[in-house]
Amino acid sequence: RPELAFVQAMRILAFPAAVLTGFEICGAFRMSVNNQPALFQRSPLTTAAAIADYLEQCGGMHGIVEAKHAMRYVRDGSESPMEAKLVILLCFPISLGGYGIPLPVLNQTIPTTDAVRKATGRASFRCDLLWPQAGLAVEYDGADHGERIADDSIRRTALAELGVHTVVTVTKRQMQNEAELDLVVQRLKHCLGINRRMPTCDWSAQRAVLRRTLL
Repeated sequence: RPELAFVQAMRILAFPAAVLTGFEICGAFRMSVNNQPALFQRSPLTTAAAIADYLEQCGGMHGIVEAKHAMRYVRDGSESPMEAKLVILLCFPISLGGYGIPLPVLNQTIPTTDAVRKATGRASFRCDLLWPQAGLAVEYDGADHGERIADDSIRRTALAELGVHTVVTVTKRQMQNEAELDLVVQRLKHCLGINRRMPTCDWSAQRAVLRRTLL
């Protein structure tokens, strides 16, 4: 069963890779294996809630402690490996090489109003990463998402009418360039009202390990 496989993965994978596996089995993608391309639009194998329930029933099985730690960062609904990696980069704590951004909801359906439906012909919208209370969305601009990204003013205006006032697009290049992603994160923190001081410790080694593991 996938919940058991997740526990077993904790024994052989680096922690970020194990979390990515959690996103995979709770999401709609399958990562590349043996140089085969990644697969998309697949049914989730399980849910984060089902994994959490399973872990509570497993007692002292080897890997349980690590699996429970990993599940702090796993969410349902991811639709691509890069989307999941972006969540990990943004939301892992600083001590693990991330930016400490609160976890978003992923690909949540946003129903439209009558006026928005009339203007756009859409019954709903979805955003890759969404912080509903802040009215903030992040969308990964990858090759398969090009037609869906909020580059046009109509879509952005419609989302604003639905309470999503800020849509930030993140590209593969920005994810791979630490300085560019730093700038994106500053924008996200501003929108989320996060005013934390910069850490006094040097976490650059942890950040390098996380980026090397994921990217």
